Amino acid sequence: MKKIIITHYESPDKTNLRTANRKYRVTTGFDNHTFLFETKREVEDFLRKLSQDMTDLLFLYNESFARAFVAYRSLWFYMDDVEQSEINVNHDCDNLTVSLTRLFDRTVHWDHGGDAWRLTQDLRMIGNELKAFWGLLVRVAAKRNQWADNYRFRLEIDMVDNFRERMESIVKPKSDKEPVVTFTEMVAAKEILGHPVNLNSQYEKEKFAKSLTRLRKHTTKEIIND
Repeated sequence: MKKIIITHYESPDKTNLRTANRKYRVTTGFDNHTFLFETKREVEDFLRKLSQDMTDLLFLYNESFARAFVAYRSLWFYMDDVEQSEINVNHDCDNLTVSLTRLFDRTVHWDHGGDAWRLTQDLRMIGNELKAFWGLLVRVAAKRNQWADNYRFRLEIDMVDNFRERMESIVKPKSDKEPVVTFTEMVAAKEILGHPVNLNSQYEKEKFAKSLTRLRKHTTKEIIND
């Protein structure tokens, strides 16, 4: 089975005056987040875990890409070969198919020598291009008044966004991660705000937790500014 293998890390420079440079370092392609480790064992364990997490995400992206390609080929017969806007969509879908295929291959063929920064950047590009691919299909379905397909394709875009959030969470140092909203906090917030959220629904609970997190960040900023 194909998989992502990340092996590259920076060794410590014991002569450097900066504490961070005297540790093992791994930098990822999301805002240049850097992880620091005291021992070689720690950094190697981290890279094994990161490699597996990235492989899991690549699998999810590949499943989405497969569904997008099948949907595209199903719509291909309905794309007008005279109207320029649909000709352009047809060509854009073809180009994205080629580009995504190359990106997928690059992540598993060691083109980057196991470098975490470049591999996470490639995964980010896959996410961006997948969203663009589904976005084109949304346009075609809407123009053809295929509203069930249009709705399904927009849900696929939401799924790609969820994959991206998951990846960004993985490659973000713990100190940068947003504090978790506990169930007790959600129950209290529901009562205070009079919010109709159903906390027995996992989907609604996750959306409510994200809203509370954004509210917490906004409130914190206002306190700092005051």
